[in-house]
Amino acid sequence: LVTDGRIHPARIEKEVQKRLATESLLKNFGREFFEEGELIKSSLFSGLAPSNYQLGPGDELKIIIWSELGDETVYDVQVNPEGQIYVPIIGVLGVSGLTVGEFEQTGLGQLPGKFKHFKGQATLTKVRTIQIFVVGEVEKPGAMNVSGLATAFSALYQAGGPTQRGSMRHVKVLDSSGKAKSIDLYRYFLSGNRSQDIPGKNGDTIFVPAADSRITVTGMVNRPAIYELSGETSLADAIEMAGRALPKAYSGR
Repeated sequence: LVTDGRIHPARIEKEVQKRLATESLLKNFGREFFEEGELIKSSLFSGLAPSNYQLGPGDELKIIIWSELGDETVYDVQVNPEGQIYVPIIGVLGVSGLTVGEFEQTGLGQLPGKFKHFKGQATLTKVRTIQIFVVGEVEKPGAMNVSGLATAFSALYQAGGPTQRGSMRHVKVLDSSGKAKSIDLYRYFLSGNRSQDIPGKNGDTIFVPAADSRITVTGMVNRPAIYELSGETSLADAIEMAGRALPKAYSGR
């Protein structure tokens, strides 16, 4: 761009346009995470419920009660809107907020005291459907009916993720009472930390605000992209987010 002490404006303009064209192809960091959502959406909730899954209205259970004499009775029950089930041999039992294991201990555990030689076992046969609202700067905002196994991450998947304007570092999850929790998706993107991926509850609202500030990191780095800032960020922090400089990079300038 400079030869024999002379500046070449045409060459500078060409280089600037070349770099601008390259930068226009860059995406917001983490965008690919959600662009794959269409491919995996069908399998988001296909797994078994975890052992800590809490029962609630709409869940269906198969309850088997048997005696040492060989008698066996099977009941297919659904948790009612009040969070209760009815088992003829025992009566009405509150199960909302309990895991299947806890229900077996506290609910079916009453059997030996009432009927000698009787025991019971419960199995979750169908997971309830809940409604979650995803609003703000997301690709497909609105109300969605999802599996009771849904989490904040999977709901964002289904909504297509934040738009180009949306924040990935200040996502809010508000429950029906208005209590909010904040999610910084970069913690998952950069380190695999899923501790913020909270279970979804009926009536939750996920709000994605507009991003405050971003920078573009391009050139000789492992992950050229547009990065969202959160708080004070140094040049070294930015290069670290971009996967550090490539071995052939000149870091002296």
